[in-house]
Parts: sequence; C-alpha cells; structure tokens
Amino acid sequence: MPESGGGTKARRDARRIIRQFERDGAIALENVSCAEFGVWDRITPGWVMLVGLQIVLRLRWENGTRTDEAIPAESVPEIRPEEMKRVVNALRGDVSEVEEVVERGLISLETVVRMLSFVTSAESMSDGELDRLFGDAEQSCQEALRLRCDESQFRTSRGGAYGPRDIGEVDLSNAYLIDLGGLRIPSLAEMDLQPMRAGGEVVAVTAVQARTAIQLQAFRSIQGSSWGSIRAQMLSRLRTQGSSAREWAGKAGIEIRAVVSATDAHRGSTVKNVRVLGFDGPGWVLRGIISGAGAAVESDEEWAYEVFSGTVVDPSFRYSGGASSVVLRWPPSGP
Repeated sequence: MPESGGGTKARRDARRIIRQFERDGAIALENVSCAEFGVWDRITPGWVMLVGLQIVLRLRWENGTRTDEAIPAESVPEIRPEEMKRVVNALRGDVSEVEEVVERGLISLETVVRMLSFVTSAESMSDGELDRLFGDAEQSCQEALRLRCDESQFRTSRGGAYGPRDIGEVDLSNAYLIDLGGLRIPSLAEMDLQPMRAGGEVVAVTAVQARTAIQLQAFRSIQGSSWGSIRAQMLSRLRTQGSSAREWAGKAGIEIRAVVSATDAHRGSTVKNVRVLGFDGPGWVLRGIISGAGAAVESDEEWAYEVFSGTVVDPSFRYSGGASSVVLRWPPSGP
C-alpha cells in the first residue's frame, strides 16, 4: 500500500540512495544494507532500482540508442567495456547474456547505482521523474510477485499477466472472444484472420493487423514436452539451418528472437525477423509466431502479445486420438 510523502518506502529509499551517490560519489554503508540487493521475495529498494534501470535501457534502445552508446563504459570503472555491453544487453532482455553476466558476477548494487546515476544525470531527471520511474518499476516487481503466487494455476511469467488460459479457468459468458473451437482469441478492431490447414483440418490461425502478424497454434502436451523443451529444439534447428536465434525475456516471458532466410515478392532471397512465444497450460502448449513489423529488432508493438496472452485454449475440442495439434473451427464464430 502506498505511503504518503512520495510513494512507498522502497521507492523513497531507492531515490534517496541514488541522490546520495550523486552527491558523494560512493554508496553510504547504511544504504548498502538498506538496498537489500539480491532479495527477490519482497519489494526492496535494490530490486526497484534494478527494474528501473531495465526500463530506462529498454526505452533508450527503442528510441534508437545503440548498445555501446546506452551507458559509457567509463561510468562504471569496475567492469571492462566489453563487459558493459554484456550487462546492457542482459538488462534489455538477452537471456544468453543474463547467464554470462550472472556467472561473472557483473550485476551488483554498485553497478546498478552507477549506471542509474549516469542516466539520471544525462536525462536531468527531477525527483518527480525519478519517482515516476521507480513507481513503474515497483509495479513490475509487484506483478512478478503476483505471478509467482499464481504459478500453481499455470499463470506464470512465461505467458504474461493475463494468460494464456485454459477453457476451465475462465467464465466465457462475458468474454469478448472470437470462437475458433480449440482456441478463443481476443477480438481487435481491424484484425484479419487467416486459417492454416493440415490433413483437411484447420490447425492454426494467423491474426494480421497492419504490417504485423501472429500465428497461433496449440498442441496437446505429451510426457516430457513443454515450452522449454520445444524452445530448445527450435533454437537448435534454427542455428543448424544457419539462422541467428537467441532466447529473449520479452513481454510474454522467455521467447525466441531469430533472423531467418525468406523469399521476397520477386522470388529473391532475403531475411526476416521472427519472434516465437510459448506457454505451458494444463495438458497443452500454445505457440505464437510474430512476423512482420512487430518482430523487428526495435519494435515495441503490443497488440500481438495482447492477443497471445488473451487466448483461451480448449484442448478437448473435437479431439481425435493421436492428434497433437488442437483442431480449430472454421469459419469462426463469436463477437
């Protein structure tokens, strides 16, 4: 619950730690203890500062700032320039870099405070602006804690704040969803739906809006199959084919971001960006493949992620033994 006088205590303490560092050039001993950096089971000033730094770096990236320009290496003298690039990429969401950065111990309270101090100075942030940044960060921390509590009900951070969900988890009487049988997807203005058929059945649907598309397909999970195992297989296959592919912490959890070979309108060779999302439900896995403008490196489009996280899966729809894909109804019905 927010307190009076400029936000919660964690937010106020985070702002105070940054301002004290800007003034003195070092973190006061009492602030090291106060930050509780590395504690993730409750909202602490250290966690708020880390997430605030992630928000700033992602905004700078979306605004066209290159990785090596986001924060000069000399602003954090305790790590080398090449390590700074790794830290920035990790905080932006590159999962492979996260593993490397953690293994090397490059993310510390000192690193986070120095990087944030540089940004607040470069952006001439007022106390009010810094408090709003930390307010957004605190909301993200609260959501992460909530998602952990919901994990037993299959609502984990892998699928965003609202799902995807199983047909048994929702009240469909008030849901504004397009009924595709095995899938029910949110209805958005100016969204076109295109079916994908296999063996005489519709097994996937592509939702298109403007220059972005997302293909949705659900599979009945068998023993040992999960989004994690499917993701590992896809990464291996893409890399074997010569595509650039990596895991990324995106809006729907851990996704794949890849650059793959394609054929253009003139039958020439080209490359395109794709993002592959996934979610484990009770007895099923939902996969979403984003392509077009929404998959571009710099894109921050929301609608494809909203469609993915708002999708409801009915794995029992027209079940036939042995079939792995959840069959869809076509033409669709619904609102």
